[in-house]
Order: sequence, then C-alpha cells, then structure tokens
Amino acid sequence: MTLTYDNPIWDPYSTDFTRQEEKYTDSKGILVTIQSGHANIQMISSHESTVSVVLSSISVSLNEQHFVEALEKTCLVSVAQSSNYRYRVTPEELARQWNIGLSAAKRTLLATTQRGVKDIASRTLTQRVKPTTSQLRYRHLRTSVYTDTMFACVMSLSGNTCAQIYVNDLDWTRAYAMKSKGNAHETLDLLFHREGVPAEIISDGAKELVQGEFRRKVRAAGSHARQIEPYSPWLNRAETAIRALKRMTNMAMKKSSAPLYLWDFCLELQSMIRSSIAHNIYALNNDVPNTAVSGDTTDISHLCEFAWYDWIWYLDPVDFPVDKRNLGRWLGPAHDIGDVMCAYTCSKWSSGISNFLLATFYS
Repeated sequence: MTLTYDNPIWDPYSTDFTRQEEKYTDSKGILVTIQSGHANIQMISSHESTVSVVLSSISVSLNEQHFVEALEKTCLVSVAQSSNYRYRVTPEELARQWNIGLSAAKRTLLATTQRGVKDIASRTLTQRVKPTTSQLRYRHLRTSVYTDTMFACVMSLSGNTCAQIYVNDLDWTRAYAMKSKGNAHETLDLLFHREGVPAEIISDGAKELVQGEFRRKVRAAGSHARQIEPYSPWLNRAETAIRALKRMTNMAMKKSSAPLYLWDFCLELQSMIRSSIAHNIYALNNDVPNTAVSGDTTDISHLCEFAWYDWIWYLDPVDFPVDKRNLGRWLGPAHDIGDVMCAYTCSKWSSGISNFLLATFYS
C-alpha cells in the first residue's frame, strides 16, 4: 500500500507544514478558530511567525502589516544622493607638468596629499575661488588626539580657571590654560600653530567641544571631530592624562613651595616634560612621544636646564645706576616669544608677597 501522494513530492525536512500549523495555533500551541472567543488573537498568513503572533497579541501597532501601513501614512521617505568627488591631479598630469616618469608620478601621489587643489579648468571664473589656506597653513600630524577640560579651584595669576588637555595613545600631551571652558576653541589655534593638525580630535559630549566654533575650526583645518559614547569617560584617554598632570603638577609645586596661583605655568611645563619622557610603551620603541609624533629627534635643552621654580639671575634693562641683575624664579619656556631658550620668570617687585612681575629672559 502506497500512502505518499505523487504530486507534490513529500519532503520530511520542509517547513511548509510548520507554517500551516502556526496559522491555526496561538503562541501556546492551542488551536484557534474564527469563532474563538479570544479577541486579542488574530488569524495570520502562512509567512508570519510565532513571534508576530505574540507581538500582535500585545498591541495592534506591533503587527508588521499594521506598522508598515501606519509608517506609509505618517512618514515621508525620500532618497538623497551625494558624491565624494574631489578634483585631484592624475599621475599623467603630474608626469607631464614635472617632467618625470609615470611610475615616479604614481609613487609621488601615493606618498603626498592634495588638500588645496581645485578644478580650475572646468570653472567659468565668474567669481573668486574660495580659499582653502586653513588646510595648508599648518602641518598635519599622523595621530589622533583625545581632549578634555581640566578645572582648578584657584584662579591663576593670569586669570585662568581651567585648561584644555590634548593627548594621544603614546602619552604625547599638551595643556593650554583658559579663563573659561568657553574658550576651548582658542586652544585649537595654539595647537595647530605650534604642533600641527591631528588626524582626529576625540572628545566627550561637552557642547563647547562638539558644537560651535570648536567644531568649525576642526573641520576647516582638515581634521575630523569624533565623540565618545555618552556616560563612558573611561573611553577618553584625556581623563588619564589629566590625573597624571595633576599628580606631576602637585609634586613639582609642593617640592618647590611655589604659590598656587602659578599652577597654569607649572601645568604647561609638566605637559611638555611628559611628552619628552621615554615611557615604557611598546609602540614608542624606546623613543619619546615628541619624536614619535613629529618624526624629529627631540631636543630638551629648554626643559632640562632648570627645574620648576628654580632661583635664577636675569637682566632687566633699567637706567643707570640701578643694577640690571634681578633675582627671579624660573617658570618654564616662553612660547611665541623670542627663540626656544627664552623663558618666563617671576620676581618680587615690592615687599608685598602678592605683587609679582612676570618677565622673560634668555639663558
């Protein structure tokens, strides 16, 4: 006796019978009919699963078909297309313009960038070309940096109450004191001018770091602004750098008995010292962070000649017969003033302990 029908061929591994059974059973496997008193259980088609039945029993809005219909009525879906086209000099054009071989031109384009090249040939020149000097004005660093704001409970002699910290994975660190956290975008000018433009600047969700002038300057310089996950401060390496800088600054100021309102000078000095130490980091390969970032051998002459708040003699150009020599304290290198060996110093101008004169000197 043959019980199997010739057509269709019975497949013991087919799921068609399972889907047909789901059509007439609920989530518990109980048979459901049209006349059933369960109003919250709906008959479904053969392609719907048990999960759909459960969701539909909870709320009608969770039904797939009902959700699609509601979405089509309330939402407007459109398509947008963008292009990453950017004009670049081709190897053939470079070989012709520089009078070099095609293979040399290809290798050159692989090892260089073209941030400021524009397609002038296809322009009508009815108006001036928008300049892109912000991307070419500074050097570009092959590193990503993390940034965060550090606050102090004492206003410094210069009126600073906080500092913006920048650090990368190799403990290359920079600190810039500020009068308020709203001035964070001004520290970008110092970072770009003195060091260069990082490939990425990663910060937390602070508005002054992800919006406004800060974000505009980052994008204008050719860098990329990234943001860590909310409520995850351990993802920001700047948090670790802030703790290290606080420890180094407190140690230096306690050892020298320096006034607390000079913390901003000491903080900036400690950030440069931290960037010039050969840390026990495998990626540094027994080098210092400054060398790893810049590619040049680091010279520490302006950092190691004196210790923080050391007594020094410096010359003050006053009229005769006043002695030009003055006794002061060394506060670290003076950036953007004179050459690299120029430094800040402070001296007591009068008998009052709070009256100090900040000056610069050459060692």
